[in-house]
Amino acid sequence: MSRKKTKLSELDILRRLRDTDIDTSDIPEVKDWSRAIVGRFCPTDTKRQVDAKIRRGIAQLKRGEGIPQDQLEAHLKELKTKRRS
Repeated sequence: MSRKKTKLSELDILRRLRDTDIDTSDIPEVKDWSRAIVGRFCPTDTKRQVDAKIRRGIAQLKRGEGIPQDQLEAHLKELKTKRRS
């Protein structure tokens, strides 16, 4: 098994663990998260340009009616969320 697959299977196992099943007796529990930095180790809002082929009618709709990019991104994000569930 490749390293990537091994890592993914380890992460799947960890993801399935309940909080009560994790032994934290040797480390202090963090109760104050007020100074935590969101996205410090894994940026949450990174963007990258991608190319996609879409039907001519959709492309014309975007140009003709001026669908804002944020609406397009929101719709794609919604589709992505629906696929995961």
